[in-house]
Amino acid sequence: AYAGIAVVGFAALAAIVVAPAALVLAGDRLDSLDVRRLLRRMLGRPEPVAKPVQQLFWYRSTKFVQRRSIPIAAAVVTLLLLLGA
Repeated sequence: AYAGIAVVGFAALAAIVVAPAALVLAGDRLDSLDVRRLLRRMLGRPEPVAKPVQQLFWYRSTKFVQRRSIPIAAAVVTLLLLLGA
C-alpha cells in the first residue's frame, strides 16, 4: 500500500514539476520530430496552409468554456459525482 502511495506521489510531482520543465527545455524543437512533415517531404507534397488561430478547434473550444465557465464547471462536477457514485 505504501508503494502505491509513493508511486502516485512521484507521478504527481513529475506532472507538476518535471513535465513543464521539459517543455520549456524543448522550446522550439518540440515539434521537430513531426512524422507527418517528414512523410510530406518524402512524398513531395506541399506543406498545408496554416489556418488563423481563431479557426482552430482548441481556440474555439477554450473560448466557449471561458464564456460559460460556471455552467460547464457545474456540468463537469455533476458528471464526476455521477461517475463516482
